[in-house]
Amino acid sequence: MLFRKKRWLCKEVEDMLLALHPVFHISVKVMVSGDPVFFSFRDENGNMIVDPYERNVVGLNVDYMRNGCSVETFYVGKDGLDRWRVPYIRERLDQYVSRFPKTNWNTSLKQLGAMREELRTAICNSMNLNILRNKYDNSPSITFAFSELSPEEKRRVCDVICNLDSDAVYVQLDFSLDLMNAEQICTTLDQLALYDAGKEAECGENGEEEYG
Repeated sequence: MLFRKKRWLCKEVEDMLLALHPVFHISVKVMVSGDPVFFSFRDENGNMIVDPYERNVVGLNVDYMRNGCSVETFYVGKDGLDRWRVPYIRERLDQYVSRFPKTNWNTSLKQLGAMREELRTAICNSMNLNILRNKYDNSPSITFAFSELSPEEKRRVCDVICNLDSDAVYVQLDFSLDLMNAEQICTTLDQLALYDAGKEAECGENGEEEYG
């Protein structure tokens, strides 16, 4: 007896996702050797490139402008994104899309991808950093360990970021506190206290100069 392969998403959901404007990035979360790995849902020409019969898909994300601050997530259970979920998915997508301004430009995914890579290179060059990606990472986003940079490199990175206004690329800073041990916590608290004391002294000196 032959068993028919089961799609993890029905054709209606596939068409719904492919119809989204290129400004919405779609990624699929797949478990690979026990680890979650994200793959792009569509290629530069807007075609679906994820295997619709992949058995290890556990989730799907829709991300406006790939800014990472507001992602619509759909969890893929054993039944997948089947036909009975179409009304629910359509409603969620409509609500998500309506939160953002309508986009009039018609840049293709291929053009947008090239522009993002160009921007990634320009940012790395301005910061004077060579930031490599792992073999599973096809995102143009830039992630690196700020703490491992030299003082000069840190100053340059901060200078670049401070010269970007609110209409430029979205920048997110992540303080990794979960894995800190007691010694690191105490060291950080001491350094923050020294910084705060220095700033207070600086403000006090400026105040004396004003009234001097």
